[in-house]
Amino acid sequence: VLTDFNKLLRYQVDGTLDTSFGSNGVVSATLGGSALDLLRAVALQADGGILVAGMARASGGSTTAEDMGIKRYLPNGTVDAAFGTAGFVRVDIAGRADDANAIAVQPDGKIVLGGLAVMTVLGASDFALARLDANGALDAGFGSGGKLTVNAGGALDIAAAMTLRADGAIVLVGRTATGGGATPDTGVVRVSASG
Repeated sequence: VLTDFNKLLRYQVDGTLDTSFGSNGVVSATLGGSALDLLRAVALQADGGILVAGMARASGGSTTAEDMGIKRYLPNGTVDAAFGTAGFVRVDIAGRADDANAIAVQPDGKIVLGGLAVMTVLGASDFALARLDANGALDAGFGSGGKLTVNAGGALDIAAAMTLRADGAIVLVGRTATGGGATPDTGVVRVSASG
């Protein structure tokens, strides 16, 4: 399964569309229902469920209404109404714009989102993480109420990719810059399993 802006497509092993998925192999997907949502990452669960994550926007386009968003689809491409609220979970990290650029599923079924959280009115951002239980509820045992931000060393920190280690640690990789005109560096952050 891959995302094409706000579409999910599933292909057979031979590269042809799997017409049993969605509508002839394609699902028109949003996170919270806004056409302004941006799908950025996809992960498969052990039961065949499909998780998509990205930036969930409100219809008005206000940056205070841009949050991490995650939606779960059943293996046939229909929304899993039992996940979160009607299949969707919105995660507000710091009260400003947030974005999920990466998603991973732990061996115990918990779901980790990685991305960025805008921390100040001027737009300074930090690496951001959220961890959810398999049903879409924030995992209160991770970070602060299921959420965590990490200043990776700059004013503009953006986590772009994530991996889970065998010991439960989470590694985020992205870019960090001291300001808008500064040349960015690569930032790597490792977070313990408890956040």
